[in-house]
Amino acid sequence: MGLIQQLTKQENFTSTDKEIADYIVNHKDEICDYTVDRLARASYCSRASIIRFCRKLGLEGYREFTIAFSRELEKYHKDQKAIDMNYPFLGKDNSRDKEQRIADLMIEAIHTAQDEINTNLLEEAAKLIAQASVVSYYA
Repeated sequence: MGLIQQLTKQENFTSTDKEIADYIVNHKDEICDYTVDRLARASYCSRASIIRFCRKLGLEGYREFTIAFSRELEKYHKDQKAIDMNYPFLGKDNSRDKEQRIADLMIEAIHTAQDEINTNLLEEAAKLIAQASVVSYYA
C-alpha cells in the first residue's frame, strides 16, 4: 500500500497520527518542502511524534518520508493525467498520436506492475523454487 493510501485509510493510527496524516493529505503539495519542525508546528504535534509516525509508516525518519512521499506524489499527479484505457484515442488523433498513446499505455502498465511487485516475496519465491526438487508450471 502506498503512502498516500496509508495516510488516507489511517488504519491503526492514534489520534496524533490521524492529525498528522490529515495535515499531510490536506497540504500534500507543500509537505515536501517542510522541515520536521515546521510539520510539527503546523500539525500541532511534537517532533518526536512526527518521527514515530514516519517509523509507523515503515520509514526510518522524516527525511526518508519526504523522499518517498515526493516520489509517490509525482506518480499520483502523473496518474491524474493518465490516458483513459477505455478510450485511449481522440477523434482528431493521427496515426503517430495513436502509436504514442499505445506506447504510453504500455509503459504505464509496466510501471504499475513494477510498483506492485513485493521484492521480499519475489526473493522468497525464488529461494523456494531453487530449493525445490520438482517444479511444476501451470498457465
